[in-house]
Amino acid sequence: MSIEVTSYSAQNVNINWLGHNFGGFADGDDAITIERSVPTMTKLVGMQGDGVFTQSADRSGSITINVLQNSETNAFLTNKAKATEAGVIASGPLIMTEAGSDAKSSCMKTVLEGLPSMVRGAGHNSVSWVFLSMDMDIDHGFGAEVS
Repeated sequence: MSIEVTSYSAQNVNINWLGHNFGGFADGDDAITIERSVPTMTKLVGMQGDGVFTQSADRSGSITINVLQNSETNAFLTNKAKATEAGVIASGPLIMTEAGSDAKSSCMKTVLEGLPSMVRGAGHNSVSWVFLSMDMDIDHGFGAEVS
């Protein structure tokens, strides 16, 4: 009988947008958040208890990526946000993968929401970049098998 042991390492997470591999992710358990705008299924229950389920075709959502304030990713994204403000809208696939796992998120129609707030102080502050997507596909996958 084989016992499978799986593992996870944040070092195996990769994000690519417009050919640029992101780096310098912030600390914490929420450095990357990928979420749809609405649930696939909702319910409505009438006053006598009758109900109906409704399926949404909306696959839009947002991707929030927190990076260190000194990350080179900030310069790349700042240039794309400023180009968008000038009328040259940067858009394309944003792909998140985990090496050694089949976890993946593919967001093919993606734009940068805009420039994030800038926070500076005595300590280090992360920078939160938000992307908007019209067609999210999220596969949670499994952890990498340890042999």
